Amino acid sequence: LVAARRARDRATQAMCLNVMGVAYDRLGHYESALACFERFVELSQLRKDLRAFVMATVNIGHVLERTEQIEEAARRYRSALDVIGEQSVAGLSMLWMNFGVCLSMLGQRRESAQQFERALAAFIVEERPLDALLCRLNLAETQSHLGNDARVEALIEAARAEAARLSAVHLEWRTLLIDGLLHKQRQRYAEAISRLTEALAFSERCDEPDLLRMTHQELSETHEALGDTSAALRHYKLAAALQLRAAKALAHTNAQHALASTLRDTAALLDGHGGARSRQRRAQTLPRARP
Repeated sequence: LVAARRARDRATQAMCLNVMGVAYDRLGHYESALACFERFVELSQLRKDLRAFVMATVNIGHVLERTEQIEEAARRYRSALDVIGEQSVAGLSMLWMNFGVCLSMLGQRRESAQQFERALAAFIVEERPLDALLCRLNLAETQSHLGNDARVEALIEAARAEAARLSAVHLEWRTLLIDGLLHKQRQRYAEAISRLTEALAFSERCDEPDLLRMTHQELSETHEALGDTSAALRHYKLAAALQLRAAKALAHTNAQHALASTLRDTAALLDGHGGARSRQRRAQTLPRARP
């Protein structure tokens, strides 16, 4: 980055800032990540590089979403779309989808659905099936809140077929879970239990305790709504056991980290005292210098 600045190479500066921002983001240093991405935005605007501007905005939005600044993320997405206008720019599909997610979280369902529809159409044209699948699931949840049942069912079916084609077990699980939750919202409890039971089988195949716990929890709540107390209690106990196991594992990991840190500090302290004592002994054996 320093070399690029000396050479006044803005393109390389922008690339370096983006990579640094991503690294800071992954390390959880969100303020530093935002600073890098903000500078990336400035350079992209100076260079009139709309593709880089979109990329920088999406990265800023990701950081703001992680730090629960949803309104600010939505504002940044809207501002970027106003700047771009009707121009055709690579990467807009991801900006539309992220904007839709923020709007959905803020309860602005109709505008959220519009953004998801635009993103989905772009993902299909760009032949990005995985992104299209995620977009379908987001759009299905949004359309469910708007009461468009026919659209929801079409989106869920398309998502299930695509997940099976891609062999994306996690996404097949998510598709079934969302379908079950949507049936539960409509008080179609038998269909909800059927979908959630299928999701349970997929979560067992994934071999991930979190997915299994979430599925058991949703099954417990659905059985409770149906009035089947014994089944609800059975799933609740299984979910609670998985949550307790995860909590114990986390506590053990934290304890191990704390112990390792304490041992390092103690070793450094003892080494420091040992070094001081050895220097003192060496000083006593050496002949004294003349004044």
